[in-house]
Amino acid sequence: MAIAIERLIERPECLPLLADWLLAEWPESVGHARSEALINMAGRTNLHRLPLGLVAFDDGWPVGMATLALDRAPPELEFKTAYLPCLTTLYVDPPARRRGIGTLLCDAIAGEAARLGRSEIFLYTLDAAEFYRARNWQQLTDATPVFMRRSLATS
Repeated sequence: MAIAIERLIERPECLPLLADWLLAEWPESVGHARSEALINMAGRTNLHRLPLGLVAFDDGWPVGMATLALDRAPPELEFKTAYLPCLTTLYVDPPARRRGIGTLLCDAIAGEAARLGRSEIFLYTLDAAEFYRARNWQQLTDATPVFMRRSLATS
């Protein structure tokens, strides 16, 4: 297994495949249209601002993706700002799962957030809170979707 994580801005040829994954996994977020999914993914080709997309490769073939984006904080929690840096669209292609690629993508997103001067990152999850807790994420809400935080000072 030779897994490499690269920024989407450096690998734009992956956009069609990542758009297909986005559309298959989260159709409601892109209006159920491939053209919308492509536009959405193209918006993640940034280096110094959010959203910033990452792609995982296994021997040169794309096997996963993740995004660092701004998302709204839950209204019941008091933050200084309404928008927080969040890990979103963590996805690993089914044949490549259970090999640590999701963890590598989480860590790479944390690294990008730190590079951009962030001290913590957040996420929402419907069904993977246990996965994230095992990777140093702290659960902040009990409602679904669960809202979680990862401090970058100790990552």
